[in-house]
Amino acid sequence: MPGIMAPSFDLDAMLGEAMVRDGLAAGAKLFVADIEAPRAERDGPAYRNYARLGFKLAYFRSHYSYLPANSG
Repeated sequence: MPGIMAPSFDLDAMLGEAMVRDGLAAGAKLFVADIEAPRAERDGPAYRNYARLGFKLAYFRSHYSYLPANSG
């Protein structure tokens, strides 16, 4: 996960750019991206990198989980 498990978003951005470029060359018509634990301000490096590649926010979804009290 860039910025958390990796020191920066640079390699992730380069990989994303290559995937979009190669996908377009192969005839892809749609790309979908997901940002782990989105920031309310939507101003982090991942947002800037996706915007630079032409991605637009399609929708926002919240994730929920349930951990029973007796599970540990």
